Amino acid sequence: VRPAVTFKGVPHPLSSQEPIDLIVVRENSEGEYVNIGGRFASGTANEIAVQSAVHTRRGVERVLRFGLDLAASPSRRGRLTMVTKSNAQRHGMGFWDDVL
Repeated sequence: VRPAVTFKGVPHPLSSQEPIDLIVVRENSEGEYVNIGGRFASGTANEIAVQSAVHTRRGVERVLRFGLDLAASPSRRGRLTMVTKSNAQRHGMGFWDDVL
């Protein structure tokens, strides 16, 4: 959970002076945080690195539920935006889109 807010009277580098009050809920126990992959042909001109991500329905639902519950709480405005990179990571991020 990553809150991001601006405070009245405190300068910030954004061009708009509209207040910001948002919370970023991100997954960091699955996905790219699973240590699957490796490096091959290390130190050669043919060296490659492979990194895989793992997304489970249970893990995705857990994060989505937390975000939905947070958005519905009295202290929030009832709005939720989900951002994925499903255009570039079609299977893993597309899975998030499908589960929502």
